[in-house]
Amino acid sequence: MKRFLTISVLSLLIAACSPQSKNLSMTLAERLQNPLFAEQYAKMMVGRLTELAIDKDPILENEEKRKMIEDTKNTWMEADREARRIQREGTKAELIGVKEYLVGEILILNHMLYFGPTFETDPGPGLSIVLSEVVDPREVEFPDATSINIGPLNSPYGQQRYALDKTIDISVLRTIALWDTELDRLYGFGQLYK
Repeated sequence: MKRFLTISVLSLLIAACSPQSKNLSMTLAERLQNPLFAEQYAKMMVGRLTELAIDKDPILENEEKRKMIEDTKNTWMEADREARRIQREGTKAELIGVKEYLVGEILILNHMLYFGPTFETDPGPGLSIVLSEVVDPREVEFPDATSINIGPLNSPYGQQRYALDKTIDISVLRTIALWDTELDRLYGFGQLYK
């Protein structure tokens, strides 16, 4: 028990002294800047408000509340449509695992890389995000000559975003991959499509 407490305290101290220890939580408005998150949030909000009518919730007997619910539902239905429209302007990929567990959706739009809220993978000691011109990284010596390592993965779970260097020609990219630089291992990839 004493060893566990010592390790816990050390972990907290290291985290507190780390330059990345500042509050990294995002507001809802910041999360909604990710079109993949915005779509899911809007769908969930519309679904929840629709359930009130299906369940014949007594709150709907209050005319003011019923109107607010309808207006809010209409607002989020429009937000869902807008999020999907914005996504069509970018390049997307569905991630699949190769050697490790990996699921989720990504979007590249205006030199930003967005991971959707359903993104999940197994953790690894050196997980990095790699963009490449190859269609299938399993068919070449990977990372290949066209590979661009844009840096470490912030988290193996959930929505996140990364700014891409403006010099990257997104039009020639065919694949996004998760590559562990410590293990020299391909976790998985997604083929980019319009």
